[in-house]
Amino acid sequence: MTTSGGHEKYSKDFVTANSIIGNLPELIAFWRSLREEHYVIISFADGRYVQLLVTNEGGVVCEVVSDKFLDPDQQWNMRQLKQLREEFAEPTGSPKTSPNWHYFSDAPEATLEAPMKAAFALYKVLRVRPETKVHVDQH
Repeated sequence: MTTSGGHEKYSKDFVTANSIIGNLPELIAFWRSLREEHYVIISFADGRYVQLLVTNEGGVVCEVVSDKFLDPDQQWNMRQLKQLREEFAEPTGSPKTSPNWHYFSDAPEATLEAPMKAAFALYKVLRVRPETKVHVDQH
């Protein structure tokens, strides 16, 4: 995801997965009302991440890291790939789309759908427990 670069960076370690997921709908709704580009990255020490972006036009993107960005021993297994295909479009590698697993919508429901996709990725695909500490970067 690209950012406009004009925003203060906020970074906080040791937030629980449950805490960030629970706050995403309100955060996304607020960002959509601003009509400015903002994003949040939920990441782990091993390089895996889930990220959400609100565009200047109010569109919402949710992405899950692609195998392309993971070490060979962290590649998605068959179960995880099947689960990712259930909720996300496959990585394309095209500059106009996403090199990651992705979801995009500019519909009003995206304020709730994108956090649900992020929760699915964290809890079902990555098997993160709600109390797991995650690193959050936000612009």
